[in-house]
Amino acid sequence: EIVGVSRAMLSTRSRSAAALRARIRPRAARVALASGARRWKSAMVESYDEDDDEDLRFSGHTGGQLVHASLVECGVQHVFGYSGGANLPILDQFSESPIQFVMNRSEQCCGHAAEGYARSTGRVGVVLTTSGPGLTNIITPLQDAKGDSTPMVALSGQVPLAAVGSDAFQECLAVDLTRPCTKWSYQIKSVEEVRSVVHEAFHVAASGKPGPVHLDLPKDVMTAVLRGAGVPLPMLPPPVTPSKAVLEEVARMLSVAEKPILYVGQGAVAGSEELRALAAAANVPVTTTLHAMGVFNEEDPLSLHMLGMHGSAYANYAIQEADLIVAIGSRFDDRTTGALAQYAPEAFRAHAEGRGGFIHFDIEPSQFGRVVQPTVAVPGDCVAAMRMLLPLVERRERSEWHARCRSLKADFPFSYSTRG
Repeated sequence: EIVGVSRAMLSTRSRSAAALRARIRPRAARVALASGARRWKSAMVESYDEDDDEDLRFSGHTGGQLVHASLVECGVQHVFGYSGGANLPILDQFSESPIQFVMNRSEQCCGHAAEGYARSTGRVGVVLTTSGPGLTNIITPLQDAKGDSTPMVALSGQVPLAAVGSDAFQECLAVDLTRPCTKWSYQIKSVEEVRSVVHEAFHVAASGKPGPVHLDLPKDVMTAVLRGAGVPLPMLPPPVTPSKAVLEEVARMLSVAEKPILYVGQGAVAGSEELRALAAAANVPVTTTLHAMGVFNEEDPLSLHMLGMHGSAYANYAIQEADLIVAIGSRFDDRTTGALAQYAPEAFRAHAEGRGGFIHFDIEPSQFGRVVQPTVAVPGDCVAAMRMLLPLVERRERSEWHARCRSLKADFPFSYSTRG
């Protein structure tokens, strides 16, 4: 159950929001692209006036105020959290804030609420906890977000830096605990780096293959006052895009394949139009993972519906018979491949003979070859890559392959007959 903080606490929000935004004055914002699919909304400040007044505009702010100001700059509208002594310097900032603070019954609920919020709105989910048990209670939501590539920023209070490692009240090794279940976990050690680190956290969470990020916030850093200018905001790297030569090779392989199939995952969920156009242009059947269900019209004759352990038998048989598997934003997880030694024998044979194999589109290069070594790897945003590929694709009829797919659907339907 989600319950709001006291109405009195938020009663001044509308009056203070304009003043706060005027004080922060972000110069530019951008939308971070994630997983080649969904446009995760995360406003990132990219440039400021370089005069002294602008450099010193946050001088005199506490660490807690800087965290809150950074959340506003990054486009945050809602924070899910639970109060505790170690996070009070941040929690106090929401009394007069354009950000709505939503208090849940426990930190685990806060974490799952932030995760669901991210998946349903396309915005980076934010969760705030206290130290010790507050942090440990969000381990499951963080691991879930990592497994589902959901962008989250988790902020946890911490005992003062001098008390870290002394078994202080509600102390835990937060960074060590969260490192395995996040993309990045970091303890802020000075008030000067607060804004820079928070901005970087949102970029890491929403860019590449999205996922959770954790920041550990010692109480003395959150109460410290910034004197002068802080660490400059991070410079963001340019997006990765596939080369024309790579896309031309993909188009060539699609043109020569006799039995190709598009195997679509969560990385393409924002590319419904591009996927539909690609499937129609190349005349290739489409199967999706659980997280990509709905990205392709399942009433389309080219649809083989969901594949894998709990998917359609005909999609799994089609994968086994395909001579070219085009994985778009999917990762060949064990729920879709089954036993690798028996997986996709025709595609492996076609790869060895130079007439097919595996094409893998993914925004995260580390995914290439983790399970199946691709014949061609296509790095970058999957939706943009499909858009770039479309003009290069030539249509083929493939009447025998489509007849075979229809036959598989007839032989292994999602229905059963009852006797008598």
